[in-house]
Amino acid sequence: MGQQEVGYIEAYVFTDMNAGDLSADVAMTNILKQLCYKDAIGGSTNYFQLYNQREINYANAQVYQQSLIMIVVSGVCIALVVLLILVSTLRLETESEKRRYGILQAIGMSRRQRNIELGRRAAIRSVISISAAVVSYLCYYLVMNIPIIAEGSSPIAVLGTMFSTLAGYGLTTPVLLGILAGVFLITFAICFGSKMGINKYTIMEMLREDR
Repeated sequence: MGQQEVGYIEAYVFTDMNAGDLSADVAMTNILKQLCYKDAIGGSTNYFQLYNQREINYANAQVYQQSLIMIVVSGVCIALVVLLILVSTLRLETESEKRRYGILQAIGMSRRQRNIELGRRAAIRSVISISAAVVSYLCYYLVMNIPIIAEGSSPIAVLGTMFSTLAGYGLTTPVLLGILAGVFLITFAICFGSKMGINKYTIMEMLREDR
């Protein structure tokens, strides 16, 4: 409520965004009528204005929901395309490397050692992928906030503000680490799983040169 020396001049009413038109609007109208009536008895005339922001907020919420759905659908489509390209590339790489692993297995490398080597390479690729994604996003955020940095704010302070904002929306440090760990496991499973196709070949099949 806004207050002057003689009383209150503003009233704020909060209601559910999905409430019907006869909920808050009618109640506020009756309150304003009573206030005007009392002022009229006292010989003074006051004018009150009633603004309905609920419909505007409801329309804005629908726009945000549509934007969010479009972003999610677009992200899923892009992720599927990238996943298919990645799997195809890794399988082609496996076919091209089977002779190399066949030679190593022929000179004494066991299947366990080969799987450990494949797992190590998959883990390195996963770490590099996640690091590249995080660094790219941080650089993008800094570029978008160049005007703020130009005013004297340090990049570290800008990034600190970003992390504080994300934490306010629930993306705390444990949640962020959990997301990165999940992405790492998914990337590792893709990289390592695509290489497991090499186990179906015998040493002679791996050493054979396809012409």
